[in-house]
Amino acid sequence: MAKGITFTPDSAKRIGDVVRRVEQAGPVISRAPRGRQRWPRRYQWLFEVTAVDTVAGTCTAKRRDDAAGTLIDPEVADVYYDADNEPSVDDIGILTRLGNGNVLFHPGGVAQPIDPPVPDNTVGTTDETDAAQADTWAVGDGTLKVIMLTRMAYNHEGDEKLYGYYREFKYDAYGRLTSVSAETRVAIDTPGECCI
Repeated sequence: MAKGITFTPDSAKRIGDVVRRVEQAGPVISRAPRGRQRWPRRYQWLFEVTAVDTVAGTCTAKRRDDAAGTLIDPEVADVYYDADNEPSVDDIGILTRLGNGNVLFHPGGVAQPIDPPVPDNTVGTTDETDAAQADTWAVGDGTLKVIMLTRMAYNHEGDEKLYGYYREFKYDAYGRLTSVSAETRVAIDTPGECCI
C-alpha cells in the first residue's frame, strides 16, 4: 500500500461506487476517432435535469432554450453523473459524450458559444449619419452583431485623409463574444483645397 494513503469506510464506499459505475458503463475507448475531433465531445447547449434515478446513478435532461424560456424535446435519458455531486431536478449544466457512447452531466457548466453566421440583430453602423441610433439588444433577443469604430488615423505626409476603422463583434444568444472581424477602413473626412 502506498505510504500516506488511508482508506476509511467512506472512501471504500466511494471506490465501490466508481467501480460499479465503470462496470455498468462498459469499457472506455481511449483512442480518438479519425479526423480532428477528440473525446470527450461536449454538446454546444445547456441542459436542465428533469429527473434523477439515484439507484441507477443516472438522470434525464432536456436542452434549454433560454431565449424562449422553454425546454426542447427530445429528452436525453441514461445520463451518468458524479456520485459525489448528485444533481437535483432543475439543475443546469452541460453534457459530455465519452468514447464508449456514455453521456455525463456536469452541473453548473457553461456551454461553448457558437459563432452565428448570420446574426439575428445588428447594432451600430458604418453609415455617415449624425442621428443617434435607436437600436438595442438584450439577452433573449437572439444572436447579435455589433459594428464598432475601434480607431482613427490621419497621415499628414500621405493622402491627408482622416480614416475610421470598424470591426464587427459577433455574440451568441447569451451575449458571449464569439468572433471579431478584421478592420474595415472608411474615409471620415477629406481636406478641401485651401483658398487664401
